[in-house]
Amino acid sequence: MKELTIREQLLKAGMKKNEIDNHCSDLYVKVNDISTKFVNNYEFKKNVTTFTDEIEHKLWYEIPFEYNQEDYFIKSEYSSFYKIFKYPVSFEIFKKDLLKYFTLEDSKKILSKLEKQIANREKAVLETYDSMKMKGTCILNIYSNDNKHGFGIDARVKEKTLGEIVC
Repeated sequence: MKELTIREQLLKAGMKKNEIDNHCSDLYVKVNDISTKFVNNYEFKKNVTTFTDEIEHKLWYEIPFEYNQEDYFIKSEYSSFYKIFKYPVSFEIFKKDLLKYFTLEDSKKILSKLEKQIANREKAVLETYDSMKMKGTCILNIYSNDNKHGFGIDARVKEKTLGEIVC
């Protein structure tokens, strides 16, 4: 059985459709009792931010990388990830795993650089993405399901080199 998306979970819990929106791959959720309860129990709540909308001046949550109603990064004609990932589940897990090691801002930088320099070898690994592991503070190793194939990316935050493929 397919796992419900965050959007589907919130709608099932009683949120109204007009209380949920998105910008690119980020999910926007109006702050109320339902959404606050969800965010308080969300695995990556440290990455959730709030903002006030410019129309109604209401408070909203921004949940990074969680708008997958349309599989934005996968299906958007503006993203080269459209050509990289055959399996949306692998990419969704990859994005969430990045947030375990990096801030939202640095995670987006990594994704942006990978988009620009990805090669067939890396595409094959990302299509069957399984896990990632930091090696010290400079290399993030990415592994495929068989754990025999992988590649490394430069992960130095201070040097702002996030995302360069190094091995």
